[in-house]
Amino acid sequence: MLYWRTLVRYYDRDGKPIPFEQWVALFERGDDYRIVRQTTIGPWWVSTVWLGLNHNWGGGPPLIFETMVFWEKPDDDYRDITGLRYSTLAQARSGHARFVWELRRKARTLQGALARSGLPVTLLTSHRDEG
Repeated sequence: MLYWRTLVRYYDRDGKPIPFEQWVALFERGDDYRIVRQTTIGPWWVSTVWLGLNHNWGGGPPLIFETMVFWEKPDDDYRDITGLRYSTLAQARSGHARFVWELRRKARTLQGALARSGLPVTLLTSHRDEG
């Protein structure tokens, strides 16, 4: 066994510690296991996923889920804007919902400002929810 495997802890979606080999098997299950939720709001893409790898390097509960917000650039590439990590699936779902709520609020505000300015508002009108 490699030394780094003894330093890093792996967890399933229920937060149960698992060996590296089981983490690999779960990760290879694909998107159905890894993706918690993904939502597109205009140019923003909110993605919440199970990482299974503890990202809490300073101690405390393991951080095994992550929500990231990305901005779609004109060349169909995404740039990450912000994100948070969570210990439980319930926290990850709640965190995703908070990001989505906030971005929808911002989209409505921007849409109103664009409409008043006479500029096109098509950038902010698409919404897609998966997961």
